[in-house]
Amino acid sequence: MHLLAGRVGASPDVGGAMKQYADTRARRTRQLLGDGFVLMWSALWAWLGRVVHDAVVALREPADSLSTAGETVREAMAGAGQQVSGLPGVGDALRSWLDQAAQSGVAIRTAGTSMATSIERLATVLGWVTALVPILVVGGAWLLRRWRFVRRASSTQ
Repeated sequence: MHLLAGRVGASPDVGGAMKQYADTRARRTRQLLGDGFVLMWSALWAWLGRVVHDAVVALREPADSLSTAGETVREAMAGAGQQVSGLPGVGDALRSWLDQAAQSGVAIRTAGTSMATSIERLATVLGWVTALVPILVVGGAWLLRRWRFVRRASSTQ
């Protein structure tokens, strides 16, 4: 590592300055347009990733309805079990059956909640993949090209 003018890593022949853009107007314009394209490309795919995420999350509505229905069944069966428990002769047996039916409501609610959680995870993964793959492919190629230019241009200064 060279030390020049208090800058770590500065090469003696460049004086520490990195050349970001070409001197010729046409090439500099192409570089700026390329930079702008990559920026817009990244913004577009980030937005599309969010759209995919939101579209998949919309599929969660039936799962939420299933959870709500399961809780409603549980409450109704448990309430009915309490009501019939006082009936002479059959009350206890009927309550036992209704309590078992109430547990079915718990299973339905749990299934709905699990489905909603899975849909949320899927939405997150699909959203990120939708955004990151094209951004990394184009951004990586752009970054490599820009890095090569900066290295060549800075070394010839």
